[in-house]
Amino acid sequence: MPEVTGIDSDADVINLARSSTSDSVTWITGDALTFALPEAHHDLVAAVATVHHFPDLVAGLQRLADLTAPGGALVVIGCARSSTLPDYTCDAVGVVEHQVLSRTRGYWQHNAPVRMQFPHTYTEVKQIATTVLPGMAWRRLPLWRYAITWRKPKQETHSTAR
Repeated sequence: MPEVTGIDSDADVINLARSSTSDSVTWITGDALTFALPEAHHDLVAAVATVHHFPDLVAGLQRLADLTAPGGALVVIGCARSSTLPDYTCDAVGVVEHQVLSRTRGYWQHNAPVRMQFPHTYTEVKQIATTVLPGMAWRRLPLWRYAITWRKPKQETHSTAR
């Protein structure tokens, strides 16, 4: 049976999640950056709208990579600040998308805390992720988000000098 763990620092969010999911999910109120989670253990590590809350993006992405098992995947869905013409163009498209989706599918407001001041631009996040997660894939997503996907190598390669 798969092992699923969810972690969030907001107790209300964890309590709501716990009340609306199966007992097979382990819910932890804590900080993913410091909580004693097993390293190199998780086949999938997912962070959704999380990394812009990290005090240090480099250390945060490295921590998520460290939690990922060899051969496992890390997926980050994040928010960032626009700084280039393509960013602002995506933002304009996002406004239209949001209006269309709100009118056709209804508007859903989540109960999680919202922080709209993003410490990094899309360009900065991509540069940092490229450094911390070699070989990662980057995609700009609709509605003011981006996706990072990365697969941890199955085995660390070490060269030995003779």
